[in-house]
Amino acid sequence: MLEVAANLFYSPKDKQVHANNARSSFDRGGGDHIVLLNVFDQWKSTDYSYQWCFNHFIQYKSLKRVKEIRE
Repeated sequence: MLEVAANLFYSPKDKQVHANNARSSFDRGGGDHIVLLNVFDQWKSTDYSYQWCFNHFIQYKSLKRVKEIRE
């Protein structure tokens, strides 16, 4: 997750408020490492859904790369 952290979230100009809210929904306290872990765990619980990434303004290709590294 640390390898792709800089390219994980995206924020389209017309939906910046929604993207910021989506990103903050992963923050449970504890810093960026916990946010990244929450992102991966939630994505995994959706069976690695592309639509979930789209809905949460997360780069699917970045998470797919994390999954490949992890495997």
